Amino acid sequence: MSTRSAIPALSTCRLRSGQAIVFLLVAFTALIFLLLLNVDLHRIIQRKDQVQNAGDAAAIAAARWQGATLNLIGELNLLHVLALAAQDPDAVSAITNMQARLCFTGPLTGLYAAQVAAKNNHIYVDEGMTALLRSHAETVDRYAQPLGDGGTYLPSPWPDAWEDYKDMLSSIAREGIAAGQANTQFFDDQQSDHPLFDKAFYQAVDGKSWCWFFLFQKGLLDTYSSFHDWPPLPDIDRDNRYTDAEIFGLGLIRYSGRHALFTTPDAHGAHL
Repeated sequence: MSTRSAIPALSTCRLRSGQAIVFLLVAFTALIFLLLLNVDLHRIIQRKDQVQNAGDAAAIAAARWQGATLNLIGELNLLHVLALAAQDPDAVSAITNMQARLCFTGPLTGLYAAQVAAKNNHIYVDEGMTALLRSHAETVDRYAQPLGDGGTYLPSPWPDAWEDYKDMLSSIAREGIAAGQANTQFFDDQQSDHPLFDKAFYQAVDGKSWCWFFLFQKGLLDTYSSFHDWPPLPDIDRDNRYTDAEIFGLGLIRYSGRHALFTTPDAHGAHL
């Protein structure tokens, strides 16, 4: 009888041992998943910190070059005053030319410095932003297209300015863009409430987004009879709009005129 009673006890022991193994496997699997989740979460947080640090570093690098360029242009303003006081037109022309170049080379140097700062913080090159800058560099050729009046499509800040500008943009694009500026405004992207300046208008006309008219320009549909009823296009400040870089622009406005301090009074006491 002792032999028969030992057989069920042995089976029960093996059953319990098998249940314990299954429980340990489930617990071990759950532990592995928790460990992997913790590793992934740590990497996500670390990557987020890297992106934040890279963005801050890129912004600071660009701002430093903007500040240095503004300071240098301010110093040249003082030299400009001295050249005017000395009535030295050659010096005035040279200083004006240098200031015009700085309004483009300074911000673009800041753009390049921003890319270096972002890449130093382990940010990869963004192919989309790189392609956008490379494509825009090719469109700069249109700025120098001659017009019938002897001028160009856009006034040149200095001789051969648009060719130099294209070369600078292309050089930066070849290195790859890792940090872009959100509020970049290209010269051919006019800002106005006029519907013809809105790219969505042309998409709607092309049949890609007809609901755009009902959402944003319903009045245009209700009152439309012909394009002659549209408001005239706004005037563009051609003297100041194209004297600053499109990316990380300085926001400077060129002033030209005469001041009584640097003019000579005529026989009637009026300044010339």
